[in-house]
Parts: sequence; structure tokens; C-alpha cells
Amino acid sequence: MPEARSVCRWLALAACLGVLGSSAALAGERKTVENFDPVQYTGPMGTLAVPIKSEGMFAVQDTENNKILRLSSKDGSFRLPVGKYTLLGAIAYATDDNKDRWVVSYNLSSAKDREVAIEANATKALEIGPPFTASVSVTRNGDEAELSLSLVGRGGDRAIIRKAAASSDPPSFQVTSPAGQVVWQGAFKFG
Repeated sequence: MPEARSVCRWLALAACLGVLGSSAALAGERKTVENFDPVQYTGPMGTLAVPIKSEGMFAVQDTENNKILRLSSKDGSFRLPVGKYTLLGAIAYATDDNKDRWVVSYNLSSAKDREVAIEANATKALEIGPPFTASVSVTRNGDEAELSLSLVGRGGDRAIIRKAAASSDPPSFQVTSPAGQVVWQGAFKFG
């Protein structure tokens, strides 16, 4: 079962990297993707640290060696070789009081500190993640309405938060007025 969870985690990160890979292919570039293992690496390393101290993954582009590194961590500290990197995407996992597991996927294309330099034995603290600012735009067309939710973290990172296990119940929603009165509610439909 741990292997299945690992595959699911890498598939989620692969989705973040899919757009990057197709963009690189269109630009005529070919990038090597490597699962980085800091235990096996013998050169000088530094650390990327994120505020969420939980299990997670990171994708960074090594700008000097033209390759993408996939990093993993159990505590929000990601060890990687000394060098210059472009942050691509990240995933963090958390478990709530009900023991439900949640996934936060970050698109770092609009993050403030997207370009980072990692120095030997130094830690680069990243300002990503909570608190999130949520905004909703509503487009109405007759009896139908389209809601577009956007979550942006403290560093300009765009985030998607979802339950790790699929639910059989469609998610529901409530729209409230500034006074807290429910003005509209319903359930989303699957498909």
C-alpha cells in the first residue's frame, strides 16, 4: 500500500510538471527529470524550508545543469545540491482532527521568490502557503452561475486544496452576504 500512495503522490506532482514538460518541448528544450536523494549525494548541499512542517514534495529546475529535480521531505525541509533553481511546484500533506488526509498543490509560477540560490550548509526559507487569500468570481447566465475560486498563499503562490481520498458525495456550497445571511446554496454535480 505505501507503494500505491507513493505512486499517487508522484502522479500529483507529475500533473504540476506536465505543463512544464510540454512548454519545454514546444520551446525545443529537453530537460532531464531526476528524483533527488540527498542520502546518496556526496557534494555540498543546502536546504529549502517551507512554513508547513509536514510531508511534502517539491519540483525545482536546476538552471545551471538544465534538469528538473524532484525533492521529498517528511518535515518541510528539502535538502538539495548547492546551485541556482527555479521553483516549479510543491505538494504538502496534512491530516485533520477527523484523521482525513488533505493535499495542498502549489503552482509557483507567480510566487514572489521563484528564483532561489542554495548555498552550502545554509537554509533558504520560502514564503509560500498559508495564510491563503480566497477570492470568488461569479458569472451568471440566466438561471446558471459559474463560480471561480482562487486561493493565493502568502508568497503569491496559487494553491488547490483537496481531500486526498476521493469522496462519493458531491461537494456542497453556501454563498453568504457580508451580514452572514445565506443567499444561495446547493451541491455541485459530478461529471
